[in-house]
Amino acid sequence: VLAPITENIPNVTNTNDETVRHAAEKLWLETRRSLQGALLTGAQKAVTKGLLNADAKKRFTTSITEREITEALNCDNPSKRIVCVMRNIVGMDESVVPGYIDVNDDGVDNEAKGKMKNLKDTLNSKLNSMNILKYEIQRMEGGVNPNIPEHGNYLKQLEKDVTMEIKQLIDDSNSKTQSSKDELLEEVLHHARFCSTKYRTFRGRNNLVKLLLATLLDGTERRPIVVHGASGIGKTSLVAAMPHLINP
Repeated sequence: VLAPITENIPNVTNTNDETVRHAAEKLWLETRRSLQGALLTGAQKAVTKGLLNADAKKRFTTSITEREITEALNCDNPSKRIVCVMRNIVGMDESVVPGYIDVNDDGVDNEAKGKMKNLKDTLNSKLNSMNILKYEIQRMEGGVNPNIPEHGNYLKQLEKDVTMEIKQLIDDSNSKTQSSKDELLEEVLHHARFCSTKYRTFRGRNNLVKLLLATLLDGTERRPIVVHGASGIGKTSLVAAMPHLINP
């Protein structure tokens, strides 16, 4: 039965005691790895028995992020529609991998590491080099810290570059002829179908749902909303649920 993480590990969102929260986060990471391992093993056995085909198996063996990137790359002329950001952290070692790299019970998850390399290779091969923004920063204790000059400059440059590239993509799209209306309709319908698919399995996130709905329905709020979090935590499903919850 699908349920919010906090139903079984309530302290994962504890903002009053950092030590308690970190312990809960560690427990969830261990639980998530176990669940992922069980799903992967089950998917592999199902393929062997002919109960799943290769495409269906990908739902259990690839992340939501990877599937979304792969789908985006399959569009016509992706270099005119996609901006890719790649960051390399120098000095990364196994002592800090839990927050940055996939791990399993034996340490670094080499299979996941290989998938990441393949995904980067695919991005490099399908996109124009001008559409790939690459950055390299030195690892510091505590992660990316804007108060450290190197990291602060990196964040400012990242913000400037991404803003400029996204604006250029929007301007290029707006400059298309009237005949592009069919393409726009197709894209809108794609997003509508995607939201509908995601909403079918959406559960929980009650506090976030209330916060987002209150903000979206506030007639005076005009600032953009940023939903952020780790890969696979449910950002896309949460956003996809909003149209259905606003107009049930």
